[in-house]
Amino acid sequence: MKFYGFVVMLFLVVLPFLSVAQDFYTADSSSNIIYQKEYKYGIKIHSQGLGIKYSWGRNISAFKRRSFSVELLTLKDSKEQRVTSLIFYQGRSYIYGKINYIVNFRFSRLIEKQLNRKPYWQGVELRWFYQYGVDLALAKPYYLQISDFQTGTSSEAIFTDSIVSSENIIGRARFLKGMNETKLHPGIHLESGLSFDYGAYRTSIKELTLGASLDIYPYPIKILALNPPHYYFLTLFIGLNIGRRQ
Repeated sequence: MKFYGFVVMLFLVVLPFLSVAQDFYTADSSSNIIYQKEYKYGIKIHSQGLGIKYSWGRNISAFKRRSFSVELLTLKDSKEQRVTSLIFYQGRSYIYGKINYIVNFRFSRLIEKQLNRKPYWQGVELRWFYQYGVDLALAKPYYLQISDFQTGTSSEAIFTDSIVSSENIIGRARFLKGMNETKLHPGIHLESGLSFDYGAYRTSIKELTLGASLDIYPYPIKILALNPPHYYFLTLFIGLNIGRRQ
């Protein structure tokens, strides 16, 4: 997956240079800009989680748009496996070895470049985009409900390979447990991709996006106890945006 992610990211970075000749042969006139402002809401499915997004911006030329965006994403380890206890049937499913939930906030500057204008009889407008900015990942401890066979009681604890075995794990604990132990992991990110605007009207936006993202953290994020921590996440994504132009 990481190899394909690097290939996609490299292709998306090189793509705009392949079409740079367009700027020399097409007039960039402000009279072509009818709608100056744009607002979009979106959902995203990426190779290591899900996300939602809001962006707002304006056209700076007939072929280029500058925006700002805020995203909320979940991040997981690619080797996570959800299991259930074979002994405690009343227990909830859990991820073996997981020690942290990860939620990531992104604050980005987004640049879009038009590659193909939508025909006057409708159709699809193609854009290349890239965004960069800062991350703030929240790592909340992942608690399990553990049974003590000797006393017949249960308690909540974080997975520890030397203490906890799958035989005495009842299931995952309540989600709010450990909320006050959440740790912050600042970082940076870069994302690039293609957008396909297929909206029937120029005042409305219906957009499909495809691309790759790279999130980097100077202080690594630990998700699974038995796996090394993550200094970066390289992911592929598909997204759907809706919005309006003014």
